[in-house]
Amino acid sequence: MVAMQLGQFQKMIDYQKRMLAMTNVVSKQQISDAISKVQDQIQKKLGENPNETKAMYELILNNLKASDQRLWFATCCRLAKIYLHDKNYA
Repeated sequence: MVAMQLGQFQKMIDYQKRMLAMTNVVSKQQISDAISKVQDQIQKKLGENPNETKAMYELILNNLKASDQRLWFATCCRLAKIYLHDKNYA
């Protein structure tokens, strides 16, 4: 979360990729909790940076579709809210 607070978006994405790479090592509940906490922080801290927010959510979505459909759907809903807020209906 420090990288997010400092505006180091590439570093933040790299950390997220490392966390998502561990989805096969930890329990489904642990990864779900971790991703939910990250998403909460993304929503709070990156609200003014929709491009970085979208990139983070899309990274999460690409890794979740096959493994956790419930969390994948919740992430889709969060991303849809951003698109609606931006009036990006395409």
